[in-house]
This record gives sequence, structure tokens and C-alpha cells, in this order.
Amino acid sequence: MTTTEHVATTARLVLRTWRDGDERDAHGLWGDPEVMRFVDGGPHEGIERTKAALAAAATAQQAHGCCLWAVETRDGGDFVGACGFHREDADALELAYHVRPDKWGLGYATEAARACLELAFSRLGAARVVAFAHRQNAPSHRVLQKLGFHRAPDDDDGEHHAYALAMSA
Repeated sequence: MTTTEHVATTARLVLRTWRDGDERDAHGLWGDPEVMRFVDGGPHEGIERTKAALAAAATAQQAHGCCLWAVETRDGGDFVGACGFHREDADALELAYHVRPDKWGLGYATEAARACLELAFSRLGAARVVAFAHRQNAPSHRVLQKLGFHRAPDDDDGEHHAYALAMSA
């Protein structure tokens, strides 16, 4: 990992690149069965998988200017989760977010994802952002709807509902 970069700041949150020492927090997040219940691949069983995910995030950040970033509170730096993008293709980014269970219901996913969308369209040059939510993950569906995403049923895969948001003209 490299020097920490603040990617975005909101009223309550800071989105930043991962730094040395984040492995424990990241593994606590991605190793939690509740957090990963609706995520393909399930929870990270060992710290090595988490370290590999953080290395992949650093590589994606360097190559594309985006990845899943660490999310922490502005006042105190309390680790909240991760939010950011996987690059789908040259024109589209895939939004993803994970929040610690003790931070659920506080609006952090929506706030972090909104900041990511602003980056996608202003700095990252995305024409559209896509997202997928497991059909049983009602809170994630609500987040995407609040953000203005629209269902893209042609891209549903049976387990996940597809959503899309295009850059407004």
C-alpha cells in the first residue's frame, strides 16, 4: 500500500485509500458473515484473502483511479466500512459498499455512495454507474433507489437485481 489519499469528504465521512495497518479493520468487515451474507464469495475466511483484496484495491487505484475505498468518520476516524467501484468497462463503473453491522441504519452507505457517484461523473469520467443487490437485500435496494438508480431488469442474474444510473445531461 502507498501513502493514504483522501478521496472524498462528506458531512460525516472520509473516503480514503487503504493504508498499512487497515488489514484488521478490513478483515473484520469482509470476514463478517452478516456483512457478506449477500456478497458472492461470502466472508473472507482468512486474513490472507483480505490482504489480497487490499492489494487488488491498491492496484486498481493506481490503474484506474478508483477502487473500494476505506470509509471512516470525520470526527475521530472510526472505521465504518468500504465504498467505491469496480471498473466494469471503459464507460461504466460498478458501485459497491459494505458497512459494519454496528453502523447499519445510520445512513452511512447512502452518504458514502453519493460521494462516490459525484466522483464517478465528475472526476472519473464514467458515463454510467451500475450496481447489483441481492434480491433479498432490501436495505441495499433502498440505498440504490435513494441515490436515483433505476432497475435494469435485463441485466438481472436471478439472484441479484441490476441497477443503473447514467450521467445526467
